[in-house]
Amino acid sequence: MNDLNLRVAALKLCAHPKRFAELRDSLVPLPNRWNAAPHKFVRQFAEAKSSAEQVLVVKDIFYRGHDMDQDLEQEQQEVRHFLADLLLASPLKHAVRNQLTKLFSDNGLAKQDAQRLHRHSKDLLLEALQQSLGSLARNLEGIASHDRTNDTFVSANACLQNFPFGREALGRQVLLFAPLLPTAMERYWTDISDPSLELSPTRRNELYLYVQNALRFLVSLLSEWSDRLHQGGGQQLLSSADVVARQVARHVDTPWDVRSIAGLLIGHLARFSGAFVEYLAECARPRTGEQDLPVQTAALLVLRRSDYADHAPQALAILRMILTVGEREGSVSNLLVFLSKHLFIYSKSLAELRSLLPANQVLVYRQILAELQVFALQNISSATDSVRHMSSALLRQVLQHARASGQEELFHVVYGQFEARSAALSASCLAMEQLVAVAGVSQCIEHCPSLFGVIFPRFLGCEDIMMVSGHKTQPLAEWQGLWFGQLLAATQVADKRRSVIEQLLTQAVQLEPQTLAHLLLLRGDARLPLSSKLAAILSVRQLSERRRQELLCDLRPELEQALLGLDDHARLLALRFVVETSRPSDPLTSAEAEAIGLYLRHNANNPSAHLRQLGYALLQKALRRIHLGLAAHQKRPTVEGQQLVSLLQRLIGQLWRYLFPTANYGRRWLSLHLLHDCMDLGRKLQLDGELLLPPEALANLEHCLGDSYEQNKILAAQLLESLQTRCRFRPHEMMELLLSLRPPDSATGAFQLQVYCRAKEVDYPLPAGETTATDYERRTHTALQWCLEQLRAGLALAQRDLAEAAKLNPMYGLLFASRHLMQQLNLQELAARREPAWRRYVEELVSICLAVSRVVLPVVSSASPEGHLPAATGDQETDQPLANVLSRRLASEALQLVRTTPQMVLLCAWRSIKEVCLILGELVQRAPLEAEEHQEG
Repeated sequence: MNDLNLRVAALKLCAHPKRFAELRDSLVPLPNRWNAAPHKFVRQFAEAKSSAEQVLVVKDIFYRGHDMDQDLEQEQQEVRHFLADLLLASPLKHAVRNQLTKLFSDNGLAKQDAQRLHRHSKDLLLEALQQSLGSLARNLEGIASHDRTNDTFVSANACLQNFPFGREALGRQVLLFAPLLPTAMERYWTDISDPSLELSPTRRNELYLYVQNALRFLVSLLSEWSDRLHQGGGQQLLSSADVVARQVARHVDTPWDVRSIAGLLIGHLARFSGAFVEYLAECARPRTGEQDLPVQTAALLVLRRSDYADHAPQALAILRMILTVGEREGSVSNLLVFLSKHLFIYSKSLAELRSLLPANQVLVYRQILAELQVFALQNISSATDSVRHMSSALLRQVLQHARASGQEELFHVVYGQFEARSAALSASCLAMEQLVAVAGVSQCIEHCPSLFGVIFPRFLGCEDIMMVSGHKTQPLAEWQGLWFGQLLAATQVADKRRSVIEQLLTQAVQLEPQTLAHLLLLRGDARLPLSSKLAAILSVRQLSERRRQELLCDLRPELEQALLGLDDHARLLALRFVVETSRPSDPLTSAEAEAIGLYLRHNANNPSAHLRQLGYALLQKALRRIHLGLAAHQKRPTVEGQQLVSLLQRLIGQLWRYLFPTANYGRRWLSLHLLHDCMDLGRKLQLDGELLLPPEALANLEHCLGDSYEQNKILAAQLLESLQTRCRFRPHEMMELLLSLRPPDSATGAFQLQVYCRAKEVDYPLPAGETTATDYERRTHTALQWCLEQLRAGLALAQRDLAEAAKLNPMYGLLFASRHLMQQLNLQELAARREPAWRRYVEELVSICLAVSRVVLPVVSSASPEGHLPAATGDQETDQPLANVLSRRLASEALQLVRTTPQMVLLCAWRSIKEVCLILGELVQRAPLEAEEHQEG
């Protein structure tokens, strides 16, 4: 159950990042007691239209001068109280709260105008914050909702986070908040434990979060102001908190984060009440269940360094019990996450503890470090990322403590594990990484003779860390022979490790760029692969353009072979070497353009989406170089600039030819994206007259509108809108596509209709229908009315016979086209124009959508929709053979002879209801609501 709770909490947290972002960007409402305030500064804040404007208003209110006729001192007091209330009412991390936190500080006070008569002071600001916190606490003394109570605690607890004024003000009101927290925790936990409430998983996890917030707030108060709570009789007030905390900590279905905070509260309350010795004795008592694990782990975390002089054996006993449970329940991932996280936190508290311990407790300290090391080594190669990272950090922390205390045997444990192969090689390499970070690479090489020859370079693990560390301590010649030489030798073995070895080689060259000269001397050695050379060359950013061009000329045969080869890694490295330069303004050369053309010719149809994206990103860098070169050419014409225009023209012509009718998705995707970038480049530089379209360009783009993938349709439609001056699409052919049973055909018809509506001129007008007087997007309005007319006909047929309508007019294509055309409109501008024709169209569209939903509802709500067929007609009772109408397009005459199937009806119903929902959602999200006009009388 705990796993389920964690998953629900994680999903809830990840499902609302947009809501949290919108909350932080939304307007901060006025605090309740200021809603009717007549003050000018309150109205000024209320009239702000954005969070950024609210920030400016807040600064102006804090720093501004005042009219001399007003009661300045009284108004300044109201300003401080208003800003304090506003700070505590603002959501966490909101821009307004962040600004107010800066203003309520010493820096904010220092920026005041020295000439002002009534200035803010620290005491006055603290008084305002104290009063606002007191008001928050007093408002919770009655029966308040869980949500409101939690918001109050979270806002008050935030005063402890990088807010010195808030911390001091909260300390003055600590006795008001302390008695409220146990009561709220009891109410939260009562609702969680009450099965009759039947809480949803989302609400249950919200209550768990509220419990966690209240527990954390109370722990903070005990840590900061325990003396003040003692003086105010807090021991009696907080006695009930211990009861709730123990129930939470021992409840196995509660998330681990909540249980861990509950355990910490139990430890702090034990120290607060003077029963800390009894508390440690209870935690050290042998137990075998995991229900006590949060309490035992918290006992280690609340220990102070001074406690170890008397309680070190108890700490060791508690640690051993915790590790026993962890070893027994090692298959429970969330338990290991909890343990690794808290043991790492505990290990940090052991720093410099050795010097404070008496001689008789040193052995216990050594045993504690040894136990922590055992846990870290057992879980350092865990399949769970967080466990693996925390175990690695724990091991490094333990080794640092061992080095400081002279406990060398812990280092030999890691050496022995590596040499004896007693653990998996991956675990040994991860442990060796942490050891290298603490002891250095020389000591590791000395104690691990099998590292070279047996392990490296046959197996790759911790070499990158050791190589980087060795570069800082080893002589250059020794380091180069030990690491760089072996890497060069390892690259000559053609296996799947080569790309990893080349990454190590790149790191080596970056550490010591002078070794690049040594690498380039081997360029005549055929045994060294080109990818290794390129990986090393590309890692040196100081390579001059002249030297790069020389290498490009020398390596040209090998580069061409790599661009044509089967190795994906080598192809991308070769293309990267061609297009990347130290300065993006270096113009593209003819040799580089030829290499790019070679890459496109043989790799544009690559089926791998990952490689296609990487290649496209590199080609964008080439276009960037062309752009900068042509921009410089327009300022100062040169021969190289004129060559760039010719190179760009050839590249565009090559891309247009790649859009032939039978091109696959990958070739079209890459060509359309690059053409889109090239057209943008031409528009920015005003090269429209110099970039001529080949004869087949527009025809190929029209073929792309029939692509099966919508992304290619979108790009093709955008290019057609910007390039063609006259649309050749025929309305009756577009309508045939919209009425097709095949969803790709209806999408094609919708995109053709988009291009038709956006064209400057058309060869074939739409059928004459209802004439409307509208000046905004007249052709789009006519097209939408045309679709609406066909929808009425389809709806009438569906109301008579849904099976016949699913075959002859399935409606979802027309609905998709209507939604698609509306997405091209600016509904905000359309609403501002208040044109009756558009208002009437939207009303009719919504009415038809609701009618369509009623017609198809019996199918989509059926318990078995795939077998649901409305009342039979004569067409369905014929003996005509079943034709697969979804695999090919049929004429309307042929469709009359096809027998309707339940699958055709299901397709019509589901897609129609989908488009109806999307249309209504589009209107709700994008169409502005019109305020109701109240008539007098």
